[in-house]
Amino acid sequence: MKSKIIIFCQAPADIPHVLSLYEKYKDEKIISIFVVNVENVFKFIKSLDLHLDSLVFIPYTLKSFKNSFQIFVERKRIINLKKQYFNSVVDTDVYFFSRFEDWLTSSFLKSLSKRNTIYYLDHYDFSSELFNKHKLTFKTFIMKVIFYILTDVSFKLEIIEKIPEFNYLNYKIERKIPEINPEIFHKYQYEIDIEKNEKPIVLFFIMPCEASIYDCESHDKIQFRVIHSFKKYGWNVVVKGHPRLGVPENIMSMVDVQIPSYIPAEFLQIKDVQMCSGIITAALAHFARNTKIKTYSLINLFQFKKSTSAKLYKDYLSGLSGNQVVFFESFSDFENNIKN
Repeated sequence: MKSKIIIFCQAPADIPHVLSLYEKYKDEKIISIFVVNVENVFKFIKSLDLHLDSLVFIPYTLKSFKNSFQIFVERKRIINLKKQYFNSVVDTDVYFFSRFEDWLTSSFLKSLSKRNTIYYLDHYDFSSELFNKHKLTFKTFIMKVIFYILTDVSFKLEIIEKIPEFNYLNYKIERKIPEINPEIFHKYQYEIDIEKNEKPIVLFFIMPCEASIYDCESHDKIQFRVIHSFKKYGWNVVVKGHPRLGVPENIMSMVDVQIPSYIPAEFLQIKDVQMCSGIITAALAHFARNTKIKTYSLINLFQFKKSTSAKLYKDYLSGLSGNQVVFFESFSDFENNIKN
């Protein structure tokens, strides 16, 4: 009888690792994939028609930590999800990819750790090293209590920008270096056909303003201005929206091609692209490292909520791309480059 594995897909960046595990074990193990939070990731994996025992989407539903009734409703939902999917699981290999900002998966992992073998495949959590650690305050203590009520997990809350942190070392979880099978990018590729003409093509990763990161009043104006400049200097603009947030409406009249938001950036196959650009998306690192397309970040053009954010995101992209992502210094630097 075949043994079983469970894979938790927690973010779009996990997809290449999920598919690599699938390709490695599909002929010898019974595989289930649980997609947490991002519905477009679920749509993409579902579209691949993989041979799975189950493919399940589990959303976050709690809207407010201030409403005690909602907290206990969510606690009951989590208990029921465990009963439905995980409490009867034994002798199974379980894989997950991040210990940060995902209390839902953490709660499932604690329950699964009792009778199963769990592997932590860390491929982007190194970014936590860019942030300062803080001592527990009264506010974070209250959050810690709420998280415990919700999940039955005692989290670490030292890195404010990435709370909560699942202390996987408490659960005999083995941390492993993940490996990507490069063949998956060809096997599961999504081809984008663009009408060929003399204009250069830019692939632009775009998103509506996320208020926790950017100054939104300036964000939308600058993003609009960037695309307007591409059009002014004769570029075909291909946009790919954020998997969770989609595409901002104010730029659509200038866009030549919109790629469906549920398609992961790493699986796009587009011919004749001269430039790949975006702000802080990890997709830039993939194109910088794995293609010959000139890849630029616009971080220096935007205003962030915190004065330290720009440097942190630049360090993150540089580390993720092996220093292959280039940063425009200013708006004039950006325009000088696209003119040529």
